Amino acid sequence: KPLALYFAAVSYQQKNDSDNTIVYAERTLEADPQHYQAMLMLAGLIAARTREFDLDREEKLKAAEGYATKAIEILKTAPRPNPNVTDEQWNMAKQDFNSQAHEAFAMAALARNQNDKAIEEFKTSIAMATANDPTTVVRLAAAYSKAAKYDDAISTLDKLLATPDLHPQVKKVAEGERNRAVQLKQKGAAPAK
Repeated sequence: KPLALYFAAVSYQQKNDSDNTIVYAERTLEADPQHYQAMLMLAGLIAARTREFDLDREEKLKAAEGYATKAIEILKTAPRPNPNVTDEQWNMAKQDFNSQAHEAFAMAALARNQNDKAIEEFKTSIAMATANDPTTVVRLAAAYSKAAKYDDAISTLDKLLATPDLHPQVKKVAEGERNRAVQLKQKGAAPAK
């Protein structure tokens, strides 16, 4: 049952249906309270959807951070999900799961305007991941811009944009974020809200 519910959550996530993704991820946790993948899904989604001026901002962000923290704890002793998975593959998967948790922490920090904390968490997420996730790099650059560290934002995006075979949609967003950082730097503007 938890597997079926989790796959439903994943399907809704792929359709960009956040509300149903949350419903099915929560149902997954009702069926299996130790389902760290559902926790990470909820942590990331809730943190990403929470805005600075939401009336229930702290409640949402504490929930997101709670899911991420609990997932990290469970992963410390979690057994391999399948006997065909090697120890090396499982350790790499756990690194990626921990990376997702730190990205959720970063998104929560951004919603609280804790830009330096967000930058550090995004860096941790990128460093832990076994493969580079360009969307996380774009979010890191946005955090740099929000902290008025425009040169760091621009250089981060320049490195990303030099990546061969970058997905066109990610490239477009990265170019837009870079242009914004350049404009803010030229204006000497205050950090973007």
